[in-house]
Amino acid sequence: MVFKCKKMKSSKKTVFMLITGFVMLLLIPSQSYAQTYSPPRAVFPAPEHVIHYTYPTFSWIPMYPHKSTTTYELILVEVLAGQTAQAAIQANPLILRKAFIKTPVFTYPVSAPALKQGKTYAWQITAHYRKGVNEVSVLRKLPGEVNVFRMITPQAATCITLWSEKPDDTRFYLVPDYELRFALGTRSHQEVTQLQFAIVNQTGKSISHQKIVPIKVKNTEGQYAIPLRKYAVFRKKSTRHQIYTLKVTTPAGKNYQVNFTTK
Repeated sequence: MVFKCKKMKSSKKTVFMLITGFVMLLLIPSQSYAQTYSPPRAVFPAPEHVIHYTYPTFSWIPMYPHKSTTTYELILVEVLAGQTAQAAIQANPLILRKAFIKTPVFTYPVSAPALKQGKTYAWQITAHYRKGVNEVSVLRKLPGEVNVFRMITPQAATCITLWSEKPDDTRFYLVPDYELRFALGTRSHQEVTQLQFAIVNQTGKSISHQKIVPIKVKNTEGQYAIPLRKYAVFRKKSTRHQIYTLKVTTPAGKNYQVNFTTK
């Protein structure tokens, strides 16, 4: 602001009077950058996958960027003959709806209707998150794609899904913090106690002569962990980046395994 003043004389003092003034406004164009979000993406069952697990463990890649307030909702329907997956998810009765899932993994519960042989199913994951001041003002939904899978010869089996970082180029999994986390497609915790666990190196040698008992992860469904530093071999720097195998054997003699590395 610029002022023009006129000096006036008085017998006792000098005063200044404001005559005119004008204001200059500097207009600066503002830019706003809208943040984009990536919806959750299915990992297992993969699109068009064929499975035989009666109680499969669903897993997905979380929405990005991750928010601490994010929860997930999983819905599952049967796909009828001649239907598309999208039409089925919108029109057919729900077989399962599970909301407020806090981790990107969920095991199909034994209390839900059993999945049937030869049937095709569609499932979808939707992220629920808040956007605004302190992330409490507006509740938003971010649905992922609708995926389908088909059931063949369903049986009460155990599948292993590692809860870990993204696989590297050799398709082995990196385990952060030396804690091996995984989900088991079992019907109850009692069934887990009947499973036999073993961790072996590339030559097939077990890392421990003691029985390996996984710990149930708190506030999760069907998720377990094995603290690797409990075993002497994983307290050595020489074991880093080497390949190991987690093996699970059921009372019926069925074997399941998955490879992993440590860092």
